[in-house]
Amino acid sequence: MQPDLNSPKTSTPSDPNRSTSPKASLLAGIYLVGFLDLAAVGVIVPFFPKHLENLGASPALAGTYGSLYGALQLLSSPLVGRLSDLHGRRRILLVVLLSCTVGYFLIGMAPNLFLLFLLRIPTGIFKHSLSLGKGCLADVTSEEKRPAQLGHYNGISSAGFIVGPIVGGHAVAYGGFQMAATLAAFVFAVNFLIAYFLVRMDGTDVTAAGNREVYGDSFRLKEAIMIHRSPTWPKVSRLMTQRLLMGVGMIMFRGSFTLFLSHKFNTTPQQNGYIQSYMALVSAILSTQVGRISTLYPNKSALMCRACLMTVVTELAVTFAPSLAFVYVALVPLALATTTLRAITTHLCIEAVSTSERGEVMGIGQSMLSLARIIGPQVSGLALQVGNEVPGLVGAAVSLVGTGLVYKHGRDQRQRSGAHEKDE
Repeated sequence: MQPDLNSPKTSTPSDPNRSTSPKASLLAGIYLVGFLDLAAVGVIVPFFPKHLENLGASPALAGTYGSLYGALQLLSSPLVGRLSDLHGRRRILLVVLLSCTVGYFLIGMAPNLFLLFLLRIPTGIFKHSLSLGKGCLADVTSEEKRPAQLGHYNGISSAGFIVGPIVGGHAVAYGGFQMAATLAAFVFAVNFLIAYFLVRMDGTDVTAAGNREVYGDSFRLKEAIMIHRSPTWPKVSRLMTQRLLMGVGMIMFRGSFTLFLSHKFNTTPQQNGYIQSYMALVSAILSTQVGRISTLYPNKSALMCRACLMTVVTELAVTFAPSLAFVYVALVPLALATTTLRAITTHLCIEAVSTSERGEVMGIGQSMLSLARIIGPQVSGLALQVGNEVPGLVGAAVSLVGTGLVYKHGRDQRQRSGAHEKDE
């Protein structure tokens, strides 16, 4: 008999890691995996738009390339998350990292747009290492410490993006895109070894085995693909919709950011790499304060609303920046807002479901970002053809809609709480 998954907290196998503090070596391994993941991504991803342009792609076609990745992530995210629930985070993480190693190496070898599109498929399907790392962290930390730990994870991961774009910018300048892709593949290979030797999660392997006993070996393929039919969806639907809208806004802003800088301020690839690294450095520093900020807001919806609003304002400030120096200044509050938003949204989603559904809800969250990656690049590419500031302007408008949804969610929560107090 299947358990009632619609109940807030289902009776599921025990979570052996929750009662004790995780080993320092395990935490270090998880953090290092996150750091190297974004370091590898930073080596190559910021330079995709220029590489596509060099191969003859129009802005609209470049947007289609980004949307292809998002579509593949949309379909595969819930499946990978559910598989990690049933077979253990570590085992699936190792498969993902090995697949990324091969995928990014082959991307660097592509001589034309057709093969570049074709070879993007493996990384689109398997690139879920960052969300799996968050799942590992959620499994081994308590509910009270989770917002701070997720903030630290986001910050350390962002630190990888400090190194990556600098290295990638110089690699592209001196050895072309192929050198950057080869370096990215090498970093993923190192990350595989780090995960193999340091991320030892024996307790969660026991939990995964228990999940298979409760749910069977089937991982609800149809429900994982059709997210809205998943029993997990009603518990997190509003949070996920907000995540989608904010994701579309940020991807529109970030997706054309290097081209925006190149066109408006005539920046070089090296300068764009340094700017990307500066953004990551600021995010890494500010992420250490997420736990402290979280304690100041018992109502996490109120904190989310303020972070969303700050995101909108700073997106507009960067879009209409009169100088490159102004861009550097405006990126600071933008980094604070987005870092806080990522940690709090993830915490609330995990808090809303049972232990056995964490991987699936992380996968659904990744799917929302994947859907944003489908919509964002397409709209951004078309908007860029209208004007250099249009992607940032439209992205800020979409983020404002997400802010309104968070505000309405918080207001409804307060009204329900007030009605409950009156009944008592």
